[in-house]
Amino acid sequence: MKIMKVFDCQEMPDDVRSEFFGWAEQGNDCYVKVFIEPYEKLEDDTLVYSPLVTWLMKNGAELQDKEVIISHWW
Repeated sequence: MKIMKVFDCQEMPDDVRSEFFGWAEQGNDCYVKVFIEPYEKLEDDTLVYSPLVTWLMKNGAELQDKEVIISHWW
């Protein structure tokens, strides 16, 4: 059994929720798995995260979690 953190898309700021809806093409009332990983790594080894992953980390997701679930509904 695996325990995963669950986030509610309706608690996201509008711009983050728009990003999430833009790539999560699932329908209403489902759960979407999201990987907590950098968007890119710069030449100076700085890690850049998408606004969605940044919001998830600010709200409790941690890199060691590797993945979380987002409740997708509207």
